Amino acid sequence: GAGAAGGLGAAVAAFLGGRLISGIDYVLDTLKFDNLIRDARLVITGEGSFDSQSMGGKAISGVLTRARAAGVPVAVVCGIHRATGNPDLAVFSRDNLPTGFPSDGKVDLNGLAWLAGTAAGVSLGR
Repeated sequence: GAGAAGGLGAAVAAFLGGRLISGIDYVLDTLKFDNLIRDARLVITGEGSFDSQSMGGKAISGVLTRARAAGVPVAVVCGIHRATGNPDLAVFSRDNLPTGFPSDGKVDLNGLAWLAGTAAGVSLGR
């Protein structure tokens, strides 16, 4: 954004003719994200801290916007969950792991695979 890096974006736009674009939109377009999720049954995304700022421009907001537009349910895995007002999301955090999580609370690869299956069940209404 314009204020990132001490206002460098605004300076480049004003003095060098640069244009400001959304970083997450650029990344998702480069990855052809919309094509990748076209046949998906679930998108699982992550955030260190899922909070009130998460829906206002963080990378996760771009993923959620695109997935929702494609009609694909989304599950969020995060370290800390402080966001409210997103009842259509399955959100799992270290303080909110589903019953039966097969580990000591650390999300290693085995735990992540189990969590993905559980998130799919929750998000898909199983």
